[in-house]
Amino acid sequence: MSYKKNPNYQRILETARRIKKSLSAMHGAGPGDLKSCIDAFVGDERYSAAEKLIFFVETISEKRICKNKEGFVFDCFMENENLSEEWKASLYNRILNGEIFKNNTFPICSNFDKPPYNRTVISERQLREKVSLESEGNLLVMTVKAKQFQGAFRVFYRVDLFGIPDSLPRYAVRWEGLIRGSVKRTVKKYYKYQQKQGYRDLSHFFVLGALDLLEHKAEVFRDKEIKDILEGTTRHSLGQVRKRAYQVGAGFFGMSFLENALDDPNQSVRRFAEKYMSGEYNPKGGRPK
Repeated sequence: MSYKKNPNYQRILETARRIKKSLSAMHGAGPGDLKSCIDAFVGDERYSAAEKLIFFVETISEKRICKNKEGFVFDCFMENENLSEEWKASLYNRILNGEIFKNNTFPICSNFDKPPYNRTVISERQLREKVSLESEGNLLVMTVKAKQFQGAFRVFYRVDLFGIPDSLPRYAVRWEGLIRGSVKRTVKKYYKYQQKQGYRDLSHFFVLGALDLLEHKAEVFRDKEIKDILEGTTRHSLGQVRKRAYQVGAGFFGMSFLENALDDPNQSVRRFAEKYMSGEYNPKGGRPK
């Protein structure tokens, strides 16, 4: 049966159209209204897990709604009790393995995990050689030409070029540690992260996520572990990461941690250290920058 005749596909297509229309009325919405909208959609049991993924992608990539609110929106979804831990894990895994940033398409659903396809082994290379791609609206559908896979399809949701915020790995790292209960392992995995994929380099957002998680759950670390991790990240090539490491370190160890920051090549890092040591530093409320 063609995927176009599949009722689940038709439903997803119609929901995607409705989501875009409803979000267009949310332009300029404040955090409270935005959270209410997210809670209402996520709490509606009529919507499937795939439809809720589309809602996440559309919300997080809509600049007129989400600009400078990416962390807030991410937290609204991850803190929502109506979403299962499996759904949340599928979200942060898609982000951390880079799927969401490849061609700005987000994997929504697939029938590969259902019989008979889940019993057939096929390599990724074979898969790429035997597929056709079709698009309809924002949906990109991959179907397999091989006989044993007739009727198999994967659906991706496509957004505008660079519509998906680069900062998403930062929040995904933090939530991976919190949901899996493996805070120490997650921090140690990502604080030295170097990206291996060929698309745009987002490595520093993984490192920033590790620093956020370290600050949030410091009680699971020994002081020496914290200091070693922070001293390592103060040698990062990007000033944004070094500044965040010094911010976290100053909170734990005071002014003595900032001695090297005064000689940092980045002006923003030096200015932060000077203000902190003079007592002028007043951190803004909300999510750390």
